[in-house]
Amino acid sequence: MALTGEDKHGGLTMFHLPAGTPGVKIRGIETMRGREVNDVFLTGVRLPRTPWSVKCTAGGSS
Repeated sequence: MALTGEDKHGGLTMFHLPAGTPGVKIRGIETMRGREVNDVFLTGVRLPRTPWSVKCTAGGSS
């Protein structure tokens, strides 16, 4: 999920892509309770626009 609007309330977009896509970096983090979570960084990742692309806004989706 990433902010894709003009400001922080402008919109969120969710991406589904293979972890091996060029420009995707995944950094594992172990929490203080021993749980594993991830930071995911997207740098220069290019995704094709598809009929299933959905942009979420505060009032729903469009």
